[in-house]
Amino acid sequence: FKPIALEKRYDVLFVGRLASNKGIMLLLEAVRQLRQTRPMIRVALRGDGPLRTEVEATIAAHEMQQHVVLLPRLPDNSALARLYNQSRMLVCASTVEGNPRVTVEAMACGIPVITTPVGIMPEIMTHEQSGLFFEGDSATLAQHMDDLLTQPDKAQAIGQQGQEAASAFDVKSIVERYATAYHHLIENGICDTP
Repeated sequence: FKPIALEKRYDVLFVGRLASNKGIMLLLEAVRQLRQTRPMIRVALRGDGPLRTEVEATIAAHEMQQHVVLLPRLPDNSALARLYNQSRMLVCASTVEGNPRVTVEAMACGIPVITTPVGIMPEIMTHEQSGLFFEGDSATLAQHMDDLLTQPDKAQAIGQQGQEAASAFDVKSIVERYATAYHHLIENGICDTP
């Protein structure tokens, strides 16, 4: 997952199960609100789950078929990385998460992230610097989305700082940190080598 120079196809991206804990209905409500001032907004949803029928019905009921697209399953991580890079931002509206992997993947691609403060997100992201937090209300989410679309310089700065924050989670960095920690333990006699 890294930045790729691709044309932006979507203003907002959601990647996750279409389930109640993922906040998908909250996101759709925020999109409905944002359409009042941004009638051409384009949103991509990549996921499936128990709320798919309700999601489709909500899209139809609010006449958002031209604005919200449900994408099919992607073949691999390379295709997912391309999708992140084709989007102006990623939204994670989850109410319960441990480590929302998609947020870190999007951040690694330099894509601004708007998320609830779930799981480890407060540890890896700083509000207004490397991402944007919201507390699970559609009005604030809609405002954050509008801010990133209206202020491309802000969106770019948040994306760059998010990418720097996510770099701490690449495999090489993690292995180096573990190795350093183990060496420290061994040197201080806290654990014995086999």
